[in-house]
Amino acid sequence: MQLSHTGDALSEMRANVMHGSGVHPSSQLRIGGGGQYLGDMPFDPSIHEATDINPMSIMGMALDQPHVSVYRPEKPLQVNLVADYRNMGGDQNISRAKRSVAHHLSDGIYDALYSATDRLNTYVFGARQGEFFDSGTQEVIEEEDIADLCLDGLTLVVSDFARLKLDSNNRSFESAIAVKVNHLLERQIPSKVGVIALSGGGEVNTNNARKLLAVNQELARQHQTAVQRLRQQGFKIASIVARADLRPFGYDVDDADRQLADAIIAIDGQNQ
Repeated sequence: MQLSHTGDALSEMRANVMHGSGVHPSSQLRIGGGGQYLGDMPFDPSIHEATDINPMSIMGMALDQPHVSVYRPEKPLQVNLVADYRNMGGDQNISRAKRSVAHHLSDGIYDALYSATDRLNTYVFGARQGEFFDSGTQEVIEEEDIADLCLDGLTLVVSDFARLKLDSNNRSFESAIAVKVNHLLERQIPSKVGVIALSGGGEVNTNNARKLLAVNQELARQHQTAVQRLRQQGFKIASIVARADLRPFGYDVDDADRQLADAIIAIDGQNQ
């Protein structure tokens, strides 16, 4: 498994699907029916049915009064992953590198799911024909649809967030992770590699230290502005830089894994 820390975090996460059976503890409690046994409580006819009584309750037998057993049901976990292909255009090599990261993350999340009852739903936005992950991937037509998905359980939005706006109706996306994927040339252009075309238009001579510094400072400012906006909307952040020298996957998998795990743990903690 490439995303081992993410897998550990997912395995500990509470269920976000209330139907079916699984291995993740539900946020709701019930009398009887199985799941994680939490203990027994005295039978109360005002809230319990006679069929709720557990005749084998140790507390009931010890106190010689009827008791019911309380359980936390175990349910499945659903994860949504949306890849914003519209914002992965521009230079062909940059586009290919960012989309490769999105594909690998999708495969990694799928492999990291803890149980066969857990589910990964994959979506693409702005994709052309043949750019889907697989036959099960669904197409998202509007940005508003992505915002709706971000309110439907644990959702990862993979994008560079250059144009993607998800602040419709001032909603807060507390259970969503913004996986901000940028190419190295969009974050920190290296020196002494000749003239580089900029994603926003224009170019910079990387042999000119003064001009390169100014460009990199602007790239850093743009990145921080985007991250701040996403945090204000409730997103947890995982920031990934695609670069060809990080083989075999073209990005720092261990760092991304830890960022994703931290984000998942934070989301699960706020929902308890």
